[in-house]
Amino acid sequence: MERSWRLIEIMAELGISPDRTTLNYLLTAYCFKGDLTAASGVVKRIEEEGLGVDSRAYDMPVLDACKKGKVEGALVVMECRCWKEEGLDRENFRILRSKLIEFERFKEAKLVLEEM
Repeated sequence: MERSWRLIEIMAELGISPDRTTLNYLLTAYCFKGDLTAASGVVKRIEEEGLGVDSRAYDMPVLDACKKGKVEGALVVMECRCWKEEGLDRENFRILRSKLIEFERFKEAKLVLEEM
């Protein structure tokens, strides 16, 4: 990952800014590694640079957190999205709801169900 960020630094030195797709690849890599903190940093950068956050920027962290049983992380990401305002994928709602039920977090599962 350090080499990827170094490449982005070199691009910046040459006056080339990374686009949303470039940063989404980094986001996907962090999620694949399970580093939600770094992933959220990439999402923040996408937002700060005004690149326009698309659904992938939030879908990957939610799916990764759910796969790892880290429903708290998934809930935080979902709250950051302001729920439906960012166009959350229905499949993400379903997966998160299922994980919350699995962990007997019925209050949160109900909230997710209501947002679907």
